[in-house]
Amino acid sequence: MDVVKAAWSLNRNAKTLFRLNSSSNDNNKQYDRDSPLDGLRALAALWVVSFHLFVVLPYLLQLNPDDRAIFNDYAGMVIIRPVDLGDYGVDIFFILSGCLIMAILGREMKAAMRSPTVADSSEPLLQLDEQQQQPGNPTMTRTIINFFIRRYARLMPAYTVALVCLMVEASIKGDNDGCLYDVWRNFLFINNLFSSGGCMPWSWSIAIEWQMYLVSPFIVWTVLRWPRWRFGVLFGLTAISMGLYIGLTVRTFYTDKLFQSTVYNMPYSRMFAYFLGMSISLSVSDKKAEARAHPEVDVAPLTISRVVLRFLSISSALLVAFSDNTVGSDAWSETKMVLVRPIFVVAMAYIVYDALLPRMPGSDHYQGFANSVLGSRLLYILAQLSYSVYLFHLFFAESIYGLLSEPICSGTVSFKPAWIYPVMAMSILFLTICLAIAVYFIIEKPFNNLAADLTKHQKHVTGEK
Repeated sequence: MDVVKAAWSLNRNAKTLFRLNSSSNDNNKQYDRDSPLDGLRALAALWVVSFHLFVVLPYLLQLNPDDRAIFNDYAGMVIIRPVDLGDYGVDIFFILSGCLIMAILGREMKAAMRSPTVADSSEPLLQLDEQQQQPGNPTMTRTIINFFIRRYARLMPAYTVALVCLMVEASIKGDNDGCLYDVWRNFLFINNLFSSGGCMPWSWSIAIEWQMYLVSPFIVWTVLRWPRWRFGVLFGLTAISMGLYIGLTVRTFYTDKLFQSTVYNMPYSRMFAYFLGMSISLSVSDKKAEARAHPEVDVAPLTISRVVLRFLSISSALLVAFSDNTVGSDAWSETKMVLVRPIFVVAMAYIVYDALLPRMPGSDHYQGFANSVLGSRLLYILAQLSYSVYLFHLFFAESIYGLLSEPICSGTVSFKPAWIYPVMAMSILFLTICLAIAVYFIIEKPFNNLAADLTKHQKHVTGEK
């Protein structure tokens, strides 16, 4: 009972959400809360949500051909192009997820391993903290089980609430062949493997996330067991997944295979971002271990090559975000469709890697400024709410856009996307954040705490035995 009370503690959860105490985040104590990862996650979430609200606008507003032409002209504006390409934000999520999972699971699995190959290795691979160096760590099996318990508790409670809301809505509308029939796929995290939209079509990325978790213990065990080959293994997996994405995308141009159902939603063609995130985690861990061993040495100096790579990666990411898909020949459009995503993922992976490298005080003003912005309290709070925001934002979009559809179709309200979209998007985002805060305190964070506390208790029991 005490564990349950602690999990639903308003004081504890408020401290975590608003970062009132840097040590309150007991699920990820080993990470500095000024890490740029939270800021990147918040910005990626805002990008994806803005994209969804933009894409569904003409459909939910039921625009006539003339208004649709106005909308298309608006979508072609340079300042709006990044919103229309917000699906790339999901790739940022996958990079960050791979980075964090390798760090968290790698430390825990290394603590559980008894192999001399790893224990005596000179490689500074995923350094353990003091608690993990103590005897009584759980077995490898228990470590993996605890990992899945925590991941399931992270994804499923809020997801279940969203699915129940959709099922209730479908029942009221009498849509018995849609969400009510297909929702079992969501609960099994396999909805992305079916061509039909099913229940909550935008949750395909959640299914891929879970499918990535399923293979993560084996990958982490492999790189820990053979540390000399760790980057070869991860880069090999990255190359295979990226090759599948490119090859299968090209295939859609010459066959009747659909890009969405055979490439876009499939784990084997989207995991290269996740594998790159894992590689980043290992490389940054090596650098941080070197910095701890030699605090007087700048282990990541601002060299010319690093400046050039930083410029190329940022430029590539911006060129992708502001690219215009409406111009150019069919061959050029197909070429961009094949290459743009891999280029963007590689560019963002280096940006994440560059942001996480250890920095000597005053040695890199750009990185210091960027990390201070990305580590701000506002972005940190948005990052904590991002999952619930992602789950629920289209509920409000359907309602608010639905209120406008009739007066726009009747001509009572003239369609002006320059004000309708920003105002509606901000209104939807505000309402979604309010709901996300409630879900965070009532469902999401308590279940996350409960899983973390229970697995921590199991570790202590194991140690006592």
